[in-house]
Amino acid sequence: MGMIVGVPVEDPRCAGAGDELTSCLDVPLMVPTLGPAGDNLLPSCSSYEMGSASPAVRFVRLAQMWGANAVVGSVCEHDWAPTLRRVARLLGRRLSGGCLGIPVPPFDGDSCEMVGCRLVEQLGDDRPCPSDPECRCVTTRCADPVTGAPCIPLRLDDGIAEVDGERRRRCIVRQAARIAGPDGCSEPVDAGWYGRPGTTPGGCVTLHVGATGEPIVEDGSRLLMECRDVP
Repeated sequence: MGMIVGVPVEDPRCAGAGDELTSCLDVPLMVPTLGPAGDNLLPSCSSYEMGSASPAVRFVRLAQMWGANAVVGSVCEHDWAPTLRRVARLLGRRLSGGCLGIPVPPFDGDSCEMVGCRLVEQLGDDRPCPSDPECRCVTTRCADPVTGAPCIPLRLDDGIAEVDGERRRRCIVRQAARIAGPDGCSEPVDAGWYGRPGTTPGGCVTLHVGATGEPIVEDGSRLLMECRDVP
């Protein structure tokens, strides 16, 4: 649930997920108060573009009930994009994987990996790929900063691509590790992406991103599945 309603712009207690709004209704501007004329409530916020808004008490209470499944932003913000991005990320966590269709990328049941395929996140600009604090890379060597053991970062820099005249950074997203067992492959044991063969006609493979339940795609990014040809 996403709400863009009458909450103060300048108070962080009234913006974000529903479970982050525990103190919002204690904010003075959110306490319903009659104005001097006694016929209207004093506004909780106002802006040149949108005018003024009354305290959205019932909306905030509803968001608190929905907890992490609700996002609230102020209608008086001059830019609603940050709130809309949070709603989009929330939706992304709830969406099921998408069918990759035909030709079916090869899936190795012994390693629980899609062989010969990689998922590339193309950022919205040429900023560096977000770093992975659990796997630091220096030139071509990536290692755990604590143990020094070799590792694969969540995103690995794949250089710059020119897209519609703009420079976009390409980041190779790690394929999440899964463990093969007698009943098939386990759920992912780390963050990343993974493919899951289906039983639909044509052997549809579904793609899942953000294996630990948290989104891994940056704002303004697009995902590209790149698989080499298989005979």
